[in-house]
Amino acid sequence: VSATAYPKETEQKLFPLFEHRITLLIGQSGMGKSTILNLLVKDAEQKTQEYSKALNLGKQTTTSTRWFQFGNDGAIVDSPGFQEFGLAHLTLNDIMRGFPEIKERVEYCRFTNCRHLEEPQCAVKAAVENHDIDPERYALYKELAEETLRPKNY
Repeated sequence: VSATAYPKETEQKLFPLFEHRITLLIGQSGMGKSTILNLLVKDAEQKTQEYSKALNLGKQTTTSTRWFQFGNDGAIVDSPGFQEFGLAHLTLNDIMRGFPEIKERVEYCRFTNCRHLEEPQCAVKAAVENHDIDPERYALYKELAEETLRPKNY
């Protein structure tokens, strides 16, 4: 999505995804978190800056985390960006907790130590094949899980 290049399309795509939920905007500096917030919450008036093409970097403008009401029963939380993101401190179970649709199916896997990657008779992979779990969400889980399982070079 692009809140600046395609504001109407972005709003149409994100509104139903954010509606009736609490959504945390998190990501690298200058990637448009506050711009998206300003598009969806008309009175948010969060400060934004252009992405620096010369430095190939985003410019951090948000300095603190703020909660904004969204609709009647939702909220959007805008957070400061970061320059680098790492998952080295997370375990596979930590990653799984971020994917409730995966976590709720793990007890149905054949093996209790199933990582939901390549194991046979995995309930999570079966749910992906049946489209009960969004394949894009599973692809993200798989990428994060594999990163977490990679040997660390400290």
